[in-house]
Amino acid sequence: MATKQGGEAGGVSKNIDRYTFELADPSGVANFTAFGKVTKDFLHAFAETKHYEALLSAFLQALFVDPNAISEKNYRELESGLVARVNAFLADERAHDKDRLLKGRKPVFDLAEEEEEDQEEAEPVLTEEELRQQEAERLERERQEEERLAAREEERRRNEELLRSRARQVDAKAMEKVLQGAMLLNPGNQKAKGGGKQQQQVTAEELREMESQVAHLMKEKERLQAVLHTSEDELPARLEGANKELEEVLAQLGGGGGGAGGGAAKATPMQPKQLNARFAELKQKLSKQTMERNRLALQLKAQPHPLREEILSVMQKRDEAQIKLNAV
Repeated sequence: MATKQGGEAGGVSKNIDRYTFELADPSGVANFTAFGKVTKDFLHAFAETKHYEALLSAFLQALFVDPNAISEKNYRELESGLVARVNAFLADERAHDKDRLLKGRKPVFDLAEEEEEDQEEAEPVLTEEELRQQEAERLERERQEEERLAAREEERRRNEELLRSRARQVDAKAMEKVLQGAMLLNPGNQKAKGGGKQQQQVTAEELREMESQVAHLMKEKERLQAVLHTSEDELPARLEGANKELEEVLAQLGGGGGGAGGGAAKATPMQPKQLNARFAELKQKLSKQTMERNRLALQLKAQPHPLREEILSVMQKRDEAQIKLNAV
């Protein structure tokens, strides 16, 4: 064994451990070989020194570079020393494991026995058929989970639609009650109030205005009824027919054609009492028709469709043009 430069052979022979682990040059093959011969003692005696990890790492690195640096015997000594060190380390760790001690397990163990136990406890290797069966079961579970989620989503959608439908029904009923109350509170003022006061006289102009309002309201109600009574499949044909009717009325209006208008202006003038009675009748009719119109409008709102809105617009233009034509 070569001495380190500046070292003495006598000092080496008297303190070989100190030479080996503190003065050895980790770059020479001979020194690593000498180190390998005392590996077992090194692991037990010098594991706690500051040079332990550095020297062991350098030694193992040299083995990877040149595996022939030490003999087979020294390899076996190195292996047994490392195994003993690992066992000692694990035994010390388990000796301080409180959970393990509380469970009645022994604080020490043998590495070889532990490996055998792990092999015995290992799960058996599955065949290809078993693996395919497990994969099929997993796919089936995923499919069932997807179907369950889809069913829940469909149920949630139906519940939301049901709630919206009930809300529309409640709104329609509430509006109908409000309109009924308004009609009862305003019956047309056909009766004079108490106190002996005379009822206000209605003029012919006011009566004609009331008749016009009632006529327009009834036309609007008829339009709503016509649209609501038309199924979705018949809506395109209904729209086409309404457009044709509008074109015909506009053509007559542009051609100067007139209706039977003006006859009402030549009618015999009505007496004041007759004017008041007729006005009260029309006012009550207006309240009733307004309630009906609002009910139909709410019903149409609960059944929205783009063609229905378009048909209503065309029919309204047709009726307005017809009124102008009749007034000519």
